Amino acid sequence: MHSFNLSQTLTHLNLDVPSFRPVARAYIQDVTEFVAGVTRAAERLDFPAIAESARALKRVASVIRADELARLADQLEASAQTEDTESTAQVLGQLHHENRDVTAVLRTVAGYE
Repeated sequence: MHSFNLSQTLTHLNLDVPSFRPVARAYIQDVTEFVAGVTRAAERLDFPAIAESARALKRVASVIRADELARLADQLEASAQTEDTESTAQVLGQLHHENRDVTAVLRTVAGYE
């Protein structure tokens, strides 16, 4: 079961599916870059970069009402700010999983699948 609710997002943004397609495509492009950036930063243990990428991801996820993804990005930012390696790794794993779920829904809406 997905935590991302497309119907709520469409209602919140006052859009129908065809009107939402460009938003979904832009989100997929942006979030792919943010997740790749946060992953690279985590590999280097670059906590300021992790926090910065997590903040950007949180903003983008909030726009489309991907609330669980935004919550995880917020947790990741907090873990990075305290330089908690263990928590950062744990939350990053959860974030990757949630992002896959959200992106799968959006790829369908965007017409990629």
